[in-house]
Amino acid sequence: MVRRVVEKLLSAFEFKKESELNPQTFSEDLIRQCRPVSILAMLIATISWPLYISLDIQLIGDVPLIIYLRWGFSAVGILSFFLFAFIPKINRRPDWILYAIVFYVSIATSIIVALAGGHPSYLGGYAIVALLTSMAPIQKLPALINMLIALVIFLVVSLTIHVEYIAASEMYGIINLMLSILSALAAIFIFHQIRYTSFENRSLLKIANEDLRKANELKNQLLQLAAHDLKDPLQVIIGYTDLLQARTKGDRFAEEKLRIIYRSTDRMIKLIAGFLEITSIESGKLILHKEKLDFSEVVSTAVKLQQSNAARKNQRIQEEIENHCIVLGDRMLLRQVIGHLLDNAIKYSQPGKTIQVTLENSNKKVTLKVIDEGPGIEQEDLAKLFGKFQRLSAKPTGGEISTGLGLAITKDLVELHKGTISVQSEPRKGTVFIVEFPVISERGILL
Repeated sequence: MVRRVVEKLLSAFEFKKESELNPQTFSEDLIRQCRPVSILAMLIATISWPLYISLDIQLIGDVPLIIYLRWGFSAVGILSFFLFAFIPKINRRPDWILYAIVFYVSIATSIIVALAGGHPSYLGGYAIVALLTSMAPIQKLPALINMLIALVIFLVVSLTIHVEYIAASEMYGIINLMLSILSALAAIFIFHQIRYTSFENRSLLKIANEDLRKANELKNQLLQLAAHDLKDPLQVIIGYTDLLQARTKGDRFAEEKLRIIYRSTDRMIKLIAGFLEITSIESGKLILHKEKLDFSEVVSTAVKLQQSNAARKNQRIQEEIENHCIVLGDRMLLRQVIGHLLDNAIKYSQPGKTIQVTLENSNKKVTLKVIDEGPGIEQEDLAKLFGKFQRLSAKPTGGEISTGLGLAITKDLVELHKGTISVQSEPRKGTVFIVEFPVISERGILL
């Protein structure tokens, strides 16, 4: 029973994200702001009375109402906690709780200050209450009514009991108290205007962002449509180029021109494929078929698929792979990540060089490293390395095609698997790409 009550309290006091509440009006936005403030107000109200207990003991004989009002602070705080936790309608309207606490605290403090005969400690506390009230994210009219009622009660009680106030020269004297109240009244208008202006600006920004999102989505749809329509004729050109190359053997002029056509068309096909893939990732349309798998097997398979490409440039791929590196991921997409990194290493390394692939399981992470002996990456290129359509100073060593999308796609795929990718490189000292994924146990539990 106690456990259920505690769980209910904890769930009720979870802070809601702004995106979940999605305020459409200024009033709704104030209600959103009231949640953390009302929770803090409940806590302060609950513990406020014990802070003044020694002072209240001195005064209870003369003005016992003071002690009862201070008990009320804690009672209101505790009652608010339970109402907020167990009544859904109130939980959805934290402004009601904040109104109740602010009104009670202001009015009770007014009575206490009047009964206390202008004691400096109480006057200072009342000044603080007045200023805090003006800062609370509640509507301007209720805040003004609250301040007015509190001030009237303070003056009526003071005049009724004919108290003699401590001299105005005291640090927290009556003059300072009045100035604090006037400052609080001014602050109500200022904070209201600031909040309203902020809401208006955020609303305009939200509308602008939504318009940009729709425009970007339309642009992507048009580009995807154009890309799909281009793929088929380009494939036809590739097919006829292969056919013509077979029939023009020995004709150097024709072979050279057909080779140029083939390479240019192949580059366009790869560029379109990369664009469609990265658009699919960014639009959230890429479906991951995640499963528990041994990443070491995925790496070994990807290396085998790239061995022939490395052999064309007389390059070697060395493996140091630790077995049983269990991760949660999409087998095909993870293989594609490794393929992109190996293709990049082969492309930018000179013929005859060695590429190392290491995989180890340590510190609850699987760490993959692809190490090449290429030209390295210039410092100014590192910042834009994972950007789309970036042209870096390093060039492929065998005339290979570079679309400028491979590393951008790789980074997106890694992050979709809750992983990270980084690079270590210096000019003329090669490059190391490091990919890390969280490890899961044999039972599929994240370690």
